Amino acid sequence: MVSDNIKAREMPSSGSSDSQGWCPPQQGFLKVNVDAAFLDGRATAAMVVRNDQGHLLYLASKLYECVSPFAAEVEALGWAMEYANQCGWRRVGWETDAKEVERAVNAREDPSCWYSYYSMCNIRKCIAMQDWKVIWRSRRCNSVADAAAKLSLSTERPFVFDEFTFKNTDNCLDYSNVGLDEVLTSSQNYDSLQIILLTFVKFPTSTHVQNVFHNFEL
Repeated sequence: MVSDNIKAREMPSSGSSDSQGWCPPQQGFLKVNVDAAFLDGRATAAMVVRNDQGHLLYLASKLYECVSPFAAEVEALGWAMEYANQCGWRRVGWETDAKEVERAVNAREDPSCWYSYYSMCNIRKCIAMQDWKVIWRSRRCNSVADAAAKLSLSTERPFVFDEFTFKNTDNCLDYSNVGLDEVLTSSQNYDSLQIILLTFVKFPTSTHVQNVFHNFEL
C-alpha cells in the first residue's frame, strides 16, 4: 500500500475551510495542490493547478526514485515550484497535505533531512523570491493531487493534462450528470476522478490526448 505515514490525520474543526473541501484562491491567483505517493523506493509527484474560478488549468505527474515518504513530498513540491517559475507564475497559493513538509518549509532553522537538504533549500529560495506561501490542508482538500499521485504510481505512467485535454472527456465518459469541475473539486467524487485519469492513461481517445503523455526523468 502507498505509504501515508507522514500525512497528518487531524480531523478539521467544524466550520473550518477543510470541512468544506477544496476552496478557490483569491481573485487573480492560481492555486497549486501538490502531493506524492511512495512505495518501496519508488515515488510519484502530482500537481493540480486551478484558477480563482475553480477551473482546472493543468494536472501533471512525475515518476522518480526516493528514499522516504518525506523526501518524496519535498521532491514533489520542489518540482511543482520549478515548473511554476518556468511558467512565470507569481500570484500562486500552495497547498500540501503533508504537515511535516509544510512545517519544514516554513521553519527558520536549517533543513534536518540530509536526503532532501538541497531540495528544501531551493524551495525556500523560491518562496522568498516570489513571496509565496505553503499551507497545510487535509487530504479532503487535496484529493485530486492525492488520487493523481497514487494512480500514476500504480500504473507506472506519468501524465500531463491541460484545460484543453479535459474538454474532450465529455465525449467519452459519463459523469452521471456531475460536471467535470465538480468532480475535480469534491472529495466525494474521488472514484470518478480515478476513472477519468485511468481512462486517459489506458484508453487515449484523441490525437491531442495521445500527445500529452510525457516521460519524466529525475
